[in-house]
Amino acid sequence: MAVNYAEKYSDVIDERFKQGALTDSVLNTQYEFDGVNKVNVYSIETVPLNDYNINAAANRYGQPKELGNDIQSLKLSQDKSFTFTIDRKNRDDTMMANSAGLALNREMDEVVIPTIDKYRIKVMVSNTGTVEKQEITKENAYESFCLLLLLWLIRKYQLLTV
Repeated sequence: MAVNYAEKYSDVIDERFKQGALTDSVLNTQYEFDGVNKVNVYSIETVPLNDYNINAAANRYGQPKELGNDIQSLKLSQDKSFTFTIDRKNRDDTMMANSAGLALNREMDEVVIPTIDKYRIKVMVSNTGTVEKQEITKENAYESFCLLLLLWLIRKYQLLTV
């Protein structure tokens, strides 16, 4: 006599772990590109610090300098897309495992965000130039730290193959 065991499919999807974007915190994301291909942004210059001179007859705070600005043009360089379909019968016959909202979140987490991170880091690295061995001083400490952090991220997450 044969024994046929029952089988069951779970309605819970076995989702992969996701990291999230690594580069969002180092970018300014306040510019809107909706409906345009290019955005011009003002960058305001800074002025050096001065020693306050209480005994000066004029300009105790230092010599006044007109605050200047530069214009940076930000232009879109890529136009990516993705597409998928979910047949109604396939959705219904898989206990709605093929939910459009969950599939979109999965696509963003596993494909789109890593692609954006890889592109951003590639651009950052290509714009850094060459690095020569140098002593870290007060003047270059911050830049050296940022470069070290960027290189660490690239190595840790294998974001760029050279």
